Amino acid sequence: MAITQRTATSGTAAASGALTVTFPTSSANGDVIILAVGNAGTAGPAVIAGWTLISTTSAGTGQSITVFWAIWTSGLSGSFTNAATVAAWTCNAFIGGEDHQIDASAATSNTTNNTTLPTGAPTARRHGDYEVLCYAWTSAATISGVAAGSTIDITQANSTTVSCAMGHNNTTSLAVGTVTTAFSQTLSANNSRKTGVGVLLYLNSTDLLPFCIAPQPTR
Repeated sequence: MAITQRTATSGTAAASGALTVTFPTSSANGDVIILAVGNAGTAGPAVIAGWTLISTTSAGTGQSITVFWAIWTSGLSGSFTNAATVAAWTCNAFIGGEDHQIDASAATSNTTNNTTLPTGAPTARRHGDYEVLCYAWTSAATISGVAAGSTIDITQANSTTVSCAMGHNNTTSLAVGTVTTAFSQTLSANNSRKTGVGVLLYLNSTDLLPFCIAPQPTR
């Protein structure tokens, strides 16, 4: 079974206020939930019960992106307390059975005042990896040019202070050892604090041997 995704959601949060995640419609037991939070400061929300922190990366003063993951159940909380700066967040649920996890992640930042929004390029360690792309930058600029081979699924701005986006690699089943593309998205205006994170999901079932020896009949 290949990994697919549901319809992404997004929202904003005030500094030091409640950050309440709305989960994608039809999220079901076993879905992997990815949450990306862009903050206008170097810290992001603290992890809460049921979630695991993937990474927090900053492009310098006044910017960071924090990425979390969780396995969805009806009791999963989406109630975080935001860090001491305003935030924008994006979230999606990824479908692939009840046994898929995070394989690897990589982040990179661009601190040059230009329109280039970079992406970290993790290496697939398992057959069939699916790459989620997470971004944050410090303005209300939009992604005006989407890099070939990628899709931007949702973008959320918090006024003109910080924006967050989530997308995916169009190659939805990566081979073992694939170094993912360092996608270069294009913003609609110059910005000097931009970060992109590539996150790889995998199905445990893809690690199984491609064949097995059938039992021999009893004589």
